[in-house]
Amino acid sequence: MDISLKGLGRACAAAVLAIGLGGAVCWRTGGSCGRAALAAGGTLALFGGVWLVERLGRSPERPHHPPPQNFDWGIHAFRAFAIVCVMMAHVSGAIGRQGLHDALFWGSTVFFLFISGYLCQHIASRRAQTAWDYWRKKASNVLLPYLFCSAATVALMACESRPQWWFLAPEGFSAGEIAATLLLGRAWIAYWYIPFVSLLFAVSPLLLRLGDRALAVATVSAGLLAVAFPERGFLFSLDWPNVFHLYSWLTVSYLAGFLYCRKRTALEPWLRRCAWPLFAFGCAIGLWIAYPGLLGLRLVETPLAVNLQKWCFTGALLAALPFFRRRIALLDALANASFTLFFIHCAFIDTLGAWHRGLLEALPLLQGGLQRVAVDAAFSAAFVLAMLGLARLLKCAFGRHSRLFIGS
Repeated sequence: MDISLKGLGRACAAAVLAIGLGGAVCWRTGGSCGRAALAAGGTLALFGGVWLVERLGRSPERPHHPPPQNFDWGIHAFRAFAIVCVMMAHVSGAIGRQGLHDALFWGSTVFFLFISGYLCQHIASRRAQTAWDYWRKKASNVLLPYLFCSAATVALMACESRPQWWFLAPEGFSAGEIAATLLLGRAWIAYWYIPFVSLLFAVSPLLLRLGDRALAVATVSAGLLAVAFPERGFLFSLDWPNVFHLYSWLTVSYLAGFLYCRKRTALEPWLRRCAWPLFAFGCAIGLWIAYPGLLGLRLVETPLAVNLQKWCFTGALLAALPFFRRRIALLDALANASFTLFFIHCAFIDTLGAWHRGLLEALPLLQGGLQRVAVDAAFSAAFVLAMLGLARLLKCAFGRHSRLFIGS
């Protein structure tokens, strides 16, 4: 009986892999309905398959939990780096550095997903909590500030009677349209991330219960789905195929965070040896993204190239984290305010762009060469510091309830 159960679990894992590989072929030939079915089936089979692998195939095995550790300053510094990258992804477009945005900062969500998965496993290894406790904390620390900030944005746009370009909801403000805006993260250009990651949070208690082998199977399977469906179209559409494409593209990063936390001791020496090659390969991919004709061939889809680049940078950064074992004031402040920065920074992108254009028009000598590079760098740094200052002010204004309203 034990052998047959293991065989069933492995068959489920094989089915997940088959869906991912089959999707790569059918993607080029099938219509939108076929793509939606493949992506949906692959994403759902991913979680169903790994549950069966754990439940039926290796039921005696329990997840390996690392021993309790002190505060992880390295991952804390990584979170500061991640929020700066997310902000720069929007700033680069506002100051006319679209190529830089595509080459370095597009897809920085990968960093946050990896960190979220890592911290979920890390916190679970330090203290026991029920699934209900986990969901309750995510609801109060993530969903409540998201709903507050989204509702404030909807109210502002309703008062102005006409949405701005970054307000992705329809121009009307009926109850149904407002509900869709909140449900799908359409109030700001970056808010899609909260509804997206909320579903990953919903299944996280299951991921914590997976054995190491089942988790590795899930991560590899999600990686194959990311290769098979390297699309990102959910941002501006309600089309369900795009929803599933987004999950298939990014879920692997969340799962990799869990796996790295469990196997960090074994993986760190390998990452230290490979850090510079990974960094160099990530930079090479960045050049290819910025200059698609550089190699003369378009070897892979751009979303897949972005994912590969961010995975390379993640590996290189993880190798550098042991150097951040002590508190660094600026990184600490950015990491602590990261959620608030995420919520508020998009509101000031237009203002930043207008000031930047005004300065260049007033001083034409700054429009070219190294002067322009210096101006862009100064504006970017000033924007990050200004948003950090505003986040601190908002935290003081909301007092001890600030986490419920602005996330920190």
